Amino acid sequence: MLRKKSLMIFLSILLILTYHHHQTVFCLSRLKKQLDIDHLHIQIIGKLIWLNECNGSKEGLVSWNKGEKFASLGIGHFTWYPQHSSCFSKETFPSLLLFLKKQGIIIPKWLDQVRHCPWKDRNEFLQAQKTPFMSMLREWLYQHSSTQALFIVKNFQKIFPIVITKLPSKQRDKVLKQFYRLSHLPAGLYALIDYYHFKGIGSAEGKLHQDKSWGLLQVLEQMQGADFTEKAIQDFIIAAKLVLDRRINQSHHKELEKKWRAGWFNRLDRYQSYAMRVAAL
Repeated sequence: MLRKKSLMIFLSILLILTYHHHQTVFCLSRLKKQLDIDHLHIQIIGKLIWLNECNGSKEGLVSWNKGEKFASLGIGHFTWYPQHSSCFSKETFPSLLLFLKKQGIIIPKWLDQVRHCPWKDRNEFLQAQKTPFMSMLREWLYQHSSTQALFIVKNFQKIFPIVITKLPSKQRDKVLKQFYRLSHLPAGLYALIDYYHFKGIGSAEGKLHQDKSWGLLQVLEQMQGADFTEKAIQDFIIAAKLVLDRRINQSHHKELEKKWRAGWFNRLDRYQSYAMRVAAL
């Protein structure tokens, strides 16, 4: 009798695990289909992100923004830290270089041999504007702008499904519901990737962490609405502004982040003019 009961418990657990496995497989299968982006759309997304980061200028491909402790390079302003940097987030420019190598692009020796950002601060960066290294770096990044767009999109295609599968089922269902409202629209897919690129994926570690995070997950959880129309873009913008304001109010660097608030909100508002911006490219 005891053995029969144990067998029934085992079979019940196996059934539950199998069900969740199939649910996850289905979830990933639909996600991958939705994230299948053609080359033209990838390039459009890349050009719009370039416009967001530095107005689409060649000069802006090598920058160092006021108040920051790192250089910002390429169309996505990928971060590059000086040696012994006190920054906590992972720098992204070295990852871009690794990706470009895998795509068969040769990294020039003058760049491949440099392990860290060669300027220790913004003042030193500004003094180096006329140096050959700066000019060659800017030109090389300009020549490979299209592959940088691919890097941005591939990052999103890789990270988002991984994070989704780790969410509790109730949270995952809510996030996916809003994701699908957006992802079937070209403007919505762009908004998802652009926001992920400039504010990250966000925390999946529970309410305590989410209250202090401003990533894509937090925006999708904040979103309201259920219709699959252009209104989803506006719902996303409203949610993103709420999440950013909440984070700013809880930040240890509140005054500094308040200065950036207007720029962030302008970036969000531009999601509504996607068609007009694409036509102007």
